[in-house]
Amino acid sequence: MAAFARVDRADGYAAAHRHADPGATWLLIRHGRTGSNARRLLSGQDDEPLDYVGRWQAIRAGLGLRGTISPPLLLCSDQLRARQSAGALAQAAGWPDIDSDAWHIHPALRERHLGRWQGRSYDRLRSAGLTQRLVRWRQAPPDGESLSELAARLVGYLAQLPNEPGLMVTHAGPIRVLQGLAQGVPVDELGVIRVSQARIIRLELPPGGWAGLARRLTPG
Repeated sequence: MAAFARVDRADGYAAAHRHADPGATWLLIRHGRTGSNARRLLSGQDDEPLDYVGRWQAIRAGLGLRGTISPPLLLCSDQLRARQSAGALAQAAGWPDIDSDAWHIHPALRERHLGRWQGRSYDRLRSAGLTQRLVRWRQAPPDGESLSELAARLVGYLAQLPNEPGLMVTHAGPIRVLQGLAQGVPVDELGVIRVSQARIIRLELPPGGWAGLARRLTPG
């Protein structure tokens, strides 16, 4: 997992840009904590704000980037918890405001849709032996989205972007998928990758970048 070393200080971010091939380095950040996260409830695409811990987590991440130049591409999910995290991070880092044209806020970066399981307790689903449907590549919660469908949504959008460095504020599901695909993790193991809240993860894209990953997901 060395390819996804966390960068918790500005000097680590600057070093990543000095040594990586142009366009190959992305920073991925999961939003800060919400009330549902604290209660171990599945949020999916339900919209809710950060709690006070989540806001502090996002500010801390931004302070770790203070003094650095923002990358050419700044992306954010359009869900409230991600937008609030990006806003707090940008302000703490001294980067462009989340409401400025510098940020690309897009629904393709939303969390996985969890269908009828949104709002359900993860621990109760695990006790009932149902959580394998959350981690298998082609399985999905009732009326929800599979990891393979999530991957197609994400990479289909990202493949259209310029091949430049970037930062993305999104959710645990998208980060698991993007990390695992870029690293070559077997697809049925992507769902168990751990993603902490508001911690900066450096991702070195393989040759071809997002477009290369999109081609790998396309049959034939």
